[in-house]
Amino acid sequence: MNQPYQFSLHSTFDRVELPVKEIDVYWVDALDWPTERLEELMGILTLADQAEMAGFTCAKKRQNFCLSRGLLRVLLGTYLGVAPADIGFERNRWGKLQLPGQSLHFNLSHSGTRIVFALSRLYEVGVDIEQIRPLRCLDRLVRRYCTPAEQVICQGLSLPEKTRFFLQSWVAKEAYAKAWGTGLAGLIKHFSGLETIRGAHLGIRGGWWAQWQPLALGPQYVGAVCWGITRDATA
Repeated sequence: MNQPYQFSLHSTFDRVELPVKEIDVYWVDALDWPTERLEELMGILTLADQAEMAGFTCAKKRQNFCLSRGLLRVLLGTYLGVAPADIGFERNRWGKLQLPGQSLHFNLSHSGTRIVFALSRLYEVGVDIEQIRPLRCLDRLVRRYCTPAEQVICQGLSLPEKTRFFLQSWVAKEAYAKAWGTGLAGLIKHFSGLETIRGAHLGIRGGWWAQWQPLALGPQYVGAVCWGITRDATA
């Protein structure tokens, strides 16, 4: 039996305060949701959700799916005023989840034990988070995905600073790709041309321009939210 009113925004999610009033960002920590608490969310997953979850062979990935999809339904249900299980999704040609017939845009990301959600009724939104960790072949990653100006900055940083800087740049670029609607599949080849160090605007030459800002999600994480007005992902 579905119980759509057992959750509340205040008790379930932590909110990130943003200067942009039209965008809401929330996060949760998976450590607060042990296995017995996940049963609360299983009741609002649809048969389609459960079939998608069953496709994961790893129990941990199934748990992460249950948590992220269940809490996404809680958030969207709260905003739309409907039971979470009654929400119907569709995907664009790049695989991004959308709400058909609704003006509410959303996105989510997870890394480590954190899951972050972004919602807006005005803008297309993308959000990304990465747990700070050692990266193999960091210099190669910087050369491949950072702009020349970003690479110059990296040259003067210590290894921990360079790792954080690269990951912050990465989440901004991935949030941009997700806001546009293509995700990594459509835009990763353009990452070396996406400049993240020149103010709040982000875009590729001849493409879509948006705004972004970093997110405060704890000392062991970097995050970013990106937003803009668009309906077509043509990259």
